[in-house]
Amino acid sequence: MGLSTPDSNKWLTLLKALLEGQKQGDSTVSDYQLLGSLRQRQRRLTDAQVTEMAEKYQMGATVYELAAEYGCHRTTVAERLKKVGIAMRGQSPTPGVIKSVNDSVSAPTLCGMAC
Repeated sequence: MGLSTPDSNKWLTLLKALLEGQKQGDSTVSDYQLLGSLRQRQRRLTDAQVTEMAEKYQMGATVYELAAEYGCHRTTVAERLKKVGIAMRGQSPTPGVIKSVNDSVSAPTLCGMAC
């Protein structure tokens, strides 16, 4: 359903008046409201929160649960846990770990062969 000629003329008049009132490059508050939040607010975790987070992670909480609870991204949680020495669950072993396991398995034993 289209606008009738009188209705469309009203809208054109209103739009022209609005555009004439603005200088090029001007931004109105409504422009920013349309964009929404441009960046997520930075969340600073205290040492006490990281310690509490580490305890909860060791008791079985997931990174996703902790991120939701503390209001930060899951990668932030993982980075902070790693910084305090917590080994992450469910990750593939590093090449160093794989090499040490292979070396221990293929090492000769006292009987002269791998048992």
